[in-house]
Amino acid sequence: MNVSAYPSDSAYREFIDKNGNYLDPKGYEFDRWTGDTQYITTGSATTPTISVTIPDGGITLVSLRATYKPRTFTLTIVNGFIDETGKPTSMTLGYNQRVYIDANAAPTGKVFHQWTGDAAHVANTQVAYSTFTMPAKDAIVTATYRDPLYNLTVINGTGSGEYLAGQRVPIAANDAGAFLRWIRDVDGGNVENIFEPSTFVIMPEIDILIEAEDKPKMGFDDHKRLSAVVYPNPSSGTVYIVLSENCESIVLTNLLGNAVMELGKQESGTVQLDLSSLSAGMYTLTIKGKENTYQAKLLLR
Repeated sequence: MNVSAYPSDSAYREFIDKNGNYLDPKGYEFDRWTGDTQYITTGSATTPTISVTIPDGGITLVSLRATYKPRTFTLTIVNGFIDETGKPTSMTLGYNQRVYIDANAAPTGKVFHQWTGDAAHVANTQVAYSTFTMPAKDAIVTATYRDPLYNLTVINGTGSGEYLAGQRVPIAANDAGAFLRWIRDVDGGNVENIFEPSTFVIMPEIDILIEAEDKPKMGFDDHKRLSAVVYPNPSSGTVYIVLSENCESIVLTNLLGNAVMELGKQESGTVQLDLSSLSAGMYTLTIKGKENTYQAKLLLR
């Protein structure tokens, strides 16, 4: 009697694990016969096709079972390595074998992004260090990188999220009618117009928090106080002042109290100052409005 093992791609019922999970039959190959192998007359216990002779003497049952072993395939890691001795970038693995993989350090100015390629077999594609379970084929996975994201938190408004440095992000106050100005991390030109309820943030290379400040409710004239934003601060020469209203004068004084620069009336908006001729040090900027005065320390480098 001639007996043959199932081809590995057709023996579906043979490849169910102890938990009842389906295993790809293409991941296995014939290993050997077990059972009553003494009755094999052609071939051997390690050949998939054999002949069996049923002896005389009243034997009614000969039991043979074909067993299978995992086939081996090649895993290749691009921009990373397999966490084994020597940190290989390529390794031969058995089907369903699991290994740890790790991405190379990110290039300067970048961070790890995700695993791509045969990433369906990576436990978590969003982290640099994860596990890979070998499929029934050769596989390649690649670690990719991106520019870092920074967190923008908007209080009393919309626009919170993670963004790339330099990205122009729209923000809006929840109550435009009650809005007074944007406060918190607004220095340095992060907010294009701090006095507009709907404006844009230019993301810096740090996490920032922006808050929409509402008009005070203590008195109806309180919202008319003079406000300004001065940036960059510290500065190496050029300084911008964003005025919430017209002002009567702008005066810059040194530590001795001497005026080193004076400007007359200025309209609301952005005023540019060229301070490149001044010595490095700490100065006081005084902006006088019709009813209020704004002061800020300014450091020149």
